[in-house]
Amino acid sequence: MKNLGYSTSKISDALGHRTEEVTRAYLESFKNDELDEMNKGIL
Repeated sequence: MKNLGYSTSKISDALGHRTEEVTRAYLESFKNDELDEMNKGIL
């Protein structure tokens, strides 16, 4: 979702996180190639 241009706010809502800081922490922990693989599953 991040690579598709969705805002951290929208990603946070979709994942049910209480704050965007939680979402940012998760997103920073992933490598870009991991995010790319996740996005392929969405498309």
